[in-house]
Amino acid sequence: LKMIYVGRISLVKGFPNAIRLARESAQPIDLTIVGTEIELNKQLEDIEATIDRIKIMRNVPDHDLKKQYEANSIYILPSLYEGFSISLIEAMSFGLIPIASVNSAAPEILRGTSLQRFLFEPVDFQSLFEAWVLLSSLSQLELQELSLLSQKIASNYSFERFGERIFS
Repeated sequence: LKMIYVGRISLVKGFPNAIRLARESAQPIDLTIVGTEIELNKQLEDIEATIDRIKIMRNVPDHDLKKQYEANSIYILPSLYEGFSISLIEAMSFGLIPIASVNSAAPEILRGTSLQRFLFEPVDFQSLFEAWVLLSSLSQLELQELSLLSQKIASNYSFERFGERIFS
């Protein structure tokens, strides 16, 4: 399975657990990290050089970012603290299935849907690992259904929908 994170690259974004998951999972994970404001340049270069399933991309233009979303099936949001994540909604609009920290707006966005079972405690690696095992055990049909659900949820956060709510 292919997993992506898009956003600022810093420790507060929870990268140690995402990288540990890619490193320790019995099911191979291709993890792409796309970001700016890289605080961890040296550490990430070392990781990228030693783990061939992790790719780090810096300062990706929008047209290339779209290609990255389309090349992945899962979006990871491992943040220790996060407000409303635009990249989460953006990824979901491409049909990516979110696996996300409870310390974000993800619980509110996913509440009452079958996607909420992929929420995890960001400081508890076991919580992330269990969410991943559950997700990776699903059939292709179940993954396709979750991808469509993800797109449907993201459509509630479009500029058009926002405008409708403001002006109605």
